[in-house]
Amino acid sequence: MNQNKNIVLTIVASMLLVIGVFVNDPFGWFDESYQTSDPLMEKLNVDSVEKITISRGSKSSLVFTKTNEDWFVSVGKGTSAKANKSDIEKNLLKFSTMRKYNEVTSSKEKYTQFEVGDDDFNIEIMGSNNIIIAKLFLGKKGSGTATTLVRLDKEEEVYSVNGTFRSDWDKSFNQFRDRTILNFNKENVESLKFNGKQSYTINRDKAGWKIKTFGVSKPGNPSTIDPIVSSLSTLVGSSFDIKNPNLIRFGTVEVTLSSKVNLKLEIFGPGLGKTYIAKSSMLADLISIPEYKVNALFKDSKGLIQKAAPAPAPKKK
Repeated sequence: MNQNKNIVLTIVASMLLVIGVFVNDPFGWFDESYQTSDPLMEKLNVDSVEKITISRGSKSSLVFTKTNEDWFVSVGKGTSAKANKSDIEKNLLKFSTMRKYNEVTSSKEKYTQFEVGDDDFNIEIMGSNNIIIAKLFLGKKGSGTATTLVRLDKEEEVYSVNGTFRSDWDKSFNQFRDRTILNFNKENVESLKFNGKQSYTINRDKAGWKIKTFGVSKPGNPSTIDPIVSSLSTLVGSSFDIKNPNLIRFGTVEVTLSSKVNLKLEIFGPGLGKTYIAKSSMLADLISIPEYKVNALFKDSKGLIQKAAPAPAPKKK
């Protein structure tokens, strides 16, 4: 009898334990997390996107268009420039991370408060033939540190999604521009001609680097020349928004590639805050460049010369 009673009590206790796990879910087995909740929009195929329009209401402020593999940004009529492709595609990919996890409201009366109404900041994503893939209203920051209030066009629900989507796209024309000053294959460099505080030429032949100063050619030091070539081959500026630029020429670099393509870099300054200004044959517009990047290019020629190996010590008799 007691044995049967113990069995019954054990079964009841087990059932209560199981019920407690389902109700309280101490291990989070049955919780819906942000990542597992439904996506706010279908996964975006970035390669299929050919045009993006950023507007406030019906007034377009910025238009992005893809030509071949490059993106271009335009504002108003006739003002266009190459855009930063990696930034645009990275921002597009982030849209696929938005989730229907935290619905804030579906009341149209609150759209203005949350800045997701029809006259507020929005982005329209289009494919070929201007077919609209998605249109989103990117509103105020949500309750979290890095969240955004978002509403899809023709839908009523407003969600707080993880990510800084508004600040990703609410930028000026110049902030979206490609800031590349020079871009080339460093292995194709045949010569570099520097003019500044010092003037010298660096040539490459089958034996390696040669540096020519005051008409005399000496073997170059690859450990100091290679970093200069690498810096030049991927040189990127900081900002097109320049106030009162100092246009006193600091120096120039002329690059000759094996394909007989000639590139030129011009550096001006320094200006306030030791900021320099650059332009090149690949980028005609002025762009700021920090001091450390200039210092990495214009080196004392003595440090570029290969030091002679020390003479062997005399043999002891």
